[in-house]
Amino acid sequence: MHEYLIDEVQHSSSESHTPGHVRLNHPVKELLWVVQRDSAITPTPYTGPGALAGGLGNDWFNWSGQYDAGLGLVFDPIASAELQLNGHRRTLEHPAQYFRTVHPREKHTSKPSGFVYNYSFALYPEDKQPSGSCNFSRIDNVTLRLIFPTAYNSESAAHATPFNGQIRVYAPNPNVVLVTSGMMGKLYAN
Repeated sequence: MHEYLIDEVQHSSSESHTPGHVRLNHPVKELLWVVQRDSAITPTPYTGPGALAGGLGNDWFNWSGQYDAGLGLVFDPIASAELQLNGHRRTLEHPAQYFRTVHPREKHTSKPSGFVYNYSFALYPEDKQPSGSCNFSRIDNVTLRLIFPTAYNSESAAHATPFNGQIRVYAPNPNVVLVTSGMMGKLYAN
């Protein structure tokens, strides 16, 4: 019999207008999440340079929020976030920049590019050898509470539009593959 330690990545997604309930299993090293505007993934007519065949252009890797043309700045799609496990706070509510820059720098050798947010349960999430995790199989209710900015298309709250989009959560977790008598299977499966 042979045993091999592997990494898997679980995925959970939801609409932004529904509560951020996350459905995951097994011991998870960390959570990574992105928030994507519907306007970035909905096919739009585009006929400029580099247009795809048929005139459709999608911006699948655009996870940014509001763009302010006057300032030339792109803002976070969320204002703040908080993680709750079984109704108890795992983290305090922090500004989006904390989960995008500060926490990743504390746990990783570099921060993710773009608007990718991170919360790690492991001391060293990049190492192959597990250094901590949160067993999501034992947690009934996981809520990633995201607070969205008040306005996206206007500086005036009177002209504010709600944020419509997708929330995608990715969770790397260790697992063990067993090879016995020519048969292979995962030790922990759903």
